[in-house]
Amino acid sequence: MKYVHWLKVTSYSEEKQWKSLKEYYDKYDCDIQIYYIVNSIEKVVRLECDQSYEDLDLDVNSLSTNLYRYSQKPKLDLVKYKNKTIDFFASRKYL
Repeated sequence: MKYVHWLKVTSYSEEKQWKSLKEYYDKYDCDIQIYYIVNSIEKVVRLECDQSYEDLDLDVNSLSTNLYRYSQKPKLDLVKYKNKTIDFFASRKYL
C-alpha cells in the first residue's frame, strides 16, 4: 500500500531538512515531488512511500529537523518543480 505524506520544508535549518529527505530518498523506494509555495521561500514536498505516518522512518513534526507534516494536502498556492527530484537534490551544494 502506498501512503502520501505532505511535508513543509521551512527556512529554519533548511539544510538539515533537505539532507534528511535526500537520505530517505536514497534509502527507500519512494517518490518525492517538490513544490514551491508562491510568494514564499518555503517549499512543500509530496512524499509517496510504503510507510504510514506511524512507521515513517523520517523525523517529522519534531524540533530536531523542523520538517512539518501536514495532515492533508495543503491549501496553498503551489507550483511544482519542473525537473526531476534528483536534479533538485544535485543543485543543493551541501548534499
